[in-house]
Formats: sequence, C-alpha cells, structure tokens
Amino acid sequence: MAIIIGDIHGDLSMVRAFLAYKPEAEHVSLGDIVDSRDPLTPFDDELACLDLLLDSDTRLVWGIQ
Repeated sequence: MAIIIGDIHGDLSMVRAFLAYKPEAEHVSLGDIVDSRDPLTPFDDELACLDLLLDSDTRLVWGIQ
C-alpha cells in the first residue's frame, strides 16, 4: 500500500512526518510542493521540502496549470 500526500505548500514539518511514516512503504507526493499560500513561509523552507522529497525514494507526480 502506498502512502500518498497532496499539496505540501512548503510545510517542512508535513514533509518530515510524511517521509517518517511507514518508511518501508512506497510514498507518493501529488500536487503543490513549493508554492506556499502563507506569505510568511520562507522560500528556503519551500526549497528544503523539495530537496527532502528529491533525496528520498518518493515518487513525485508533477501537475501542470
């Protein structure tokens, strides 16, 4: 069974919890990773989310607007 998450929006704690949850399972990320809706979220945090996901075995499903 895969662990699936959508719309992270630069939330580092969400990405860390997602990656830590059942690490033996396949992880899939859907939707928005780096476009935070919170103007107080630093862009560096958004990039750190992307780095964590790219450095993991997570499958990323990229969307197009």
